[in-house]
This record gives sequence, structure tokens and C-alpha cells, in this order.
Amino acid sequence: MKQATARFYYILVLCFILPSGNLFNIPIKMLLSVALMFSLIFLRNKILLDKISYLLVFVIVSLFLWAAISLANGYVETALQCIQSFLSMLLIIWLTWILYSNNIIQLKKVFCCFEIVAIGLIVFKFLCELVFLSGIISYDDFLSLFYKIFNTKLTSLHVKLGNISLYRIMITNDVLVLLFWSFYMIMDKKSLNKIILTIVMAFFCLLIFSRVYLVQYVLCLLVVVGISILKANKNRKKKFSTTNVLSIIIGLLGLIVVAILVLNSGIGKEIIDALYNRFFGTDADYSDSFRNEQYKYLMQGFLSSPIWGNGTGSYPVEYIRSEIAKYSYELEYLSFLYQFGILGFLFIIVTILYVVYKICFVSVKNKYIKYIVIFNLAIWAIKPFFNPGFLTSNSGILIAMVCICSKYCQQQIDKRKLINFK
Repeated sequence: MKQATARFYYILVLCFILPSGNLFNIPIKMLLSVALMFSLIFLRNKILLDKISYLLVFVIVSLFLWAAISLANGYVETALQCIQSFLSMLLIIWLTWILYSNNIIQLKKVFCCFEIVAIGLIVFKFLCELVFLSGIISYDDFLSLFYKIFNTKLTSLHVKLGNISLYRIMITNDVLVLLFWSFYMIMDKKSLNKIILTIVMAFFCLLIFSRVYLVQYVLCLLVVVGISILKANKNRKKKFSTTNVLSIIIGLLGLIVVAILVLNSGIGKEIIDALYNRFFGTDADYSDSFRNEQYKYLMQGFLSSPIWGNGTGSYPVEYIRSEIAKYSYELEYLSFLYQFGILGFLFIIVTILYVVYKICFVSVKNKYIKYIVIFNLAIWAIKPFFNPGFLTSNSGILIAMVCICSKYCQQQIDKRKLINFK
């Protein structure tokens, strides 16, 4: 049963290559999660619960306590929906921790599963763009087919570059690619592979065309370069450290050369204009206008009940961002303050942040791995200030990836299989 449980988890991780939890209206992720929970019943005598498990139980109990407030205020449907959203994230985190801490899953196999997910998402992104550019299927037909297969909508927009119309292709689990790439860049890989992957990731982020992802890409490069320089200064006799720094610098120079060539082709100005517009132009103003509206209504609701909040799943009825999840807003932390107040925010959100910190840093001793972990967790923790996504299974698997990748890298160091850290 132990091996079957591990296999269920490996398949669950691989399912995050899907844009949603459904495939042809079959709830794949939910079925696998139920199968995992059922298999753990048979292993209950071999599983030890620790402080992390009890803290997560405390969070769930708190959610139900604050649900009583929302029920009293009339938020019946959204209270249950919000609890379900929290559970979809917490369940992935808990399962990963329980299976890892009880030695049920193998780090190497989970790491390979995450690698397959990252590669699959990259390939999917570029194939979609090629389909659009080749005209094999129309844009509207593709979106309709995408919805029928995965039961979710594809976030997209047009970017006009001369006579070419590029399409922004964005799904919620794209961030997993950037996360895995950050760990890949500090591992023992050939310099050429790093250079190629750095360029591929640049195009990957351009296709997503998200301000958050573009900034995350640049920051990740700077963090990796900084780590490489620290290694080089610590051990100048090791050729790898110098090579590692040079590989990143060459990769950046390669990007600059490509940019210059593009500029000379006449399309470069349009690319720069598109990026400028995305960060500072009408596109940015349009996106930020929604956040300004949200801030006004959410802040008013929070100030009306700052200690206890308005209850789990509550929302300002005057302003609804989404009919599907009415409690979800770009200003996600502020929406949590609206729901839980200061006391509930400490009990629920801060406790979750503490749990994430604990499971991601346990057993990680190498300081360079810690830097990458801190970077990724900081990005994850900062995003809810201006983008939703905290309450999803993708958020849970992101934490699982940080947890597993950091421990796998540490395990490789301990076995002296990574030349970087010898």
C-alpha cells in the first residue's frame, strides 16, 4: 500500500501539467486526492503526525469558526466555496509533507515529475503559439476547444507586432516553470544548457506577457548571478564557479545580441512599445483601475469590522470581481482582512505562512539553496498583494515544489553528486 500511495502522489504531481483539475469534465486531481486520502487510512499505523499537521487543523477549524460569522451575514454559498478553495491548497501541502516526512515518497522521483511538468508546460506554450501563427485553427475555435477539454478558460490577448499577431497564452500553473528553472540554474548542469534555457525562458515569459512573470524572470537571473559570484569568491580555485558566472553572463549577452538584431529588423520598436504599454501604458492603467475600485470597497468593509471581519467567503456586494468566486479579488490580502479581520488574518493567513516556512526550510542546510527558497517564497507571498492565486491547488503544488526541490538539492549535496557544492 505504501508503493501505491507513492504512485498516486506521483500521478497527482504530473496532473499539474493540465491547465485545470479537469480533463473532459473528469475531476482528475480531486479523484487522485481522494485516492491518496483513502490509501493513507490503510497506512495510519505507520504515519506520525507532527506540529505541522496540528497547525493545519487549527487553520481549518478557524475557517469554520469564521464561516459562522459569514453565515450570520448571509454568505452561505460563498462561505462553503471559500473553505473548499482553502482546502484545495492546504490538502496538497499537507499530503506532500506527510508523505515526505514519513518517507513514503522518493525525492528523486518527485523531482523528475516536476521536471516533466515544467517541460510539458513550455512545450504546450510554444505549440499553442505555433498553432495560432500557422492558422491551423482559428483563435475562437481554439479557445472553445480548450474549454471543452479542460473545463477552464485560457487567459489571452493579442499583441500586434508589424504584420504578425502574437497571442498572450497564460494559465495559472505557468509559475511552476519559473520556479523549477530557478532550482535548475543552481544545479550541476552544462553551461550551454543554462544559456539555452535562459533564452527559452525569456520567450516563455514574453508569451505569458505578465508583468509579474517578467519581473520574476529578471529577478531570478539576478539572484542566480549573485549566488554564482558568491561561490566564485568563496572558492576561486574551483573552475565551475567561474564557468557558472560566465555562462549566465554569456546568456545575458546573447539576449542583448538577439535584442539588437530584432531592433535592426524594425520589429524591435514595436516590442519595446508593447512592453512599455504593458508596464506603464493603457494596459497597465486598465488593470490597475480594477484594483483601485477593489481597494475602496474592501477597505470600507474592513474598517467596518476590523477585528472579526465579515466572515469566510464574504465580499462587498457593491463590487464583485468574479461571479464564479465572488470573494476573490486581485488585492487578495486585503480581501482576507475583509473576511477575517485582524484576528482571523493572524489565525489563518499568518499560520499558513508559518507552516510554509517550516516545511520548506526543514533539512535544508546549504545557504545557496536557502537563497533560492527565500526568493521563490517571497515571490509567492508578495503576489497576493496585487494578484489572486493564493487559494488554489496550484498555490499548494508550488509550495510542494519548493519543499521537494530544496530537499532534493540538499540530498544531492550530501551525497556529493553536485560539483557546484563540493
